[in-house]
Amino acid sequence: KAEGAEPTVNLGAIDLNSLYKSLTTADGNGIEAARTFITLLTNIGSQISSAMQEMAEANQAIQGMHVELAELDAAVEELSTEKVEADEIIE
Repeated sequence: KAEGAEPTVNLGAIDLNSLYKSLTTADGNGIEAARTFITLLTNIGSQISSAMQEMAEANQAIQGMHVELAELDAAVEELSTEKVEADEIIE
C-alpha cells in the first residue's frame, strides 16, 4: 500500500442501504450535519443516475442512426457503381 493512500471500502447494495439507514436515523452530536450531507449525496446521486440513463438512451438512438447512415451509404455506393450486364458485352 502506498504511503498516504486512502483506504478503499467496497460496499454491496445491502451494506450501503444499511449504512444509509443507520446514518439517517441516528441521533447525537454532529449527526444532523452528517444526515444533511448524506441526503445531499443521495439527491445528487439520483440526478447523476438519471442523467446517465438519459445519456445511455441518447447513445442508443445515435447508434441506430449510425446503422441507418451505413445502410444509406451502402445503397448510394451500390447505385453509383456502374454495372455491366452480360448482354451488354460486345465481342
